[in-house]
Amino acid sequence: MGQHEFQSGADGEGLLLLSGEFNLADGGGLKAALQDALGRAPARLTLDLRQVAQPGLPFFQLLFALAAQARKVKRRVSLKGPLPEQFLSAAGALGISLVDFEQTFDLE
Repeated sequence: MGQHEFQSGADGEGLLLLSGEFNLADGGGLKAALQDALGRAPARLTLDLRQVAQPGLPFFQLLFALAAQARKVKRRVSLKGPLPEQFLSAAGALGISLVDFEQTFDLE
């Protein structure tokens, strides 16, 4: 089961730490956590995905949906890096490349 923790920063920035395994059953909770974090970080939201284990297609769908939603409300979403090889490998198996992340998110 995946875990999430939001931390408020200065100047309207927020950090959402995600860890563990997220499966289909975690989708509703993850979606709510992502939307809540975006709402609580009016300037920029940073996602720390470095402790996420074995992300699947629903995880990536929610991640990219968050980025699209953020663009609509003129907010920035960044990913704390470097992204682990295991994470990129899981994305690559689904046809998602590092370039996709670079074009969608700010990489720190």
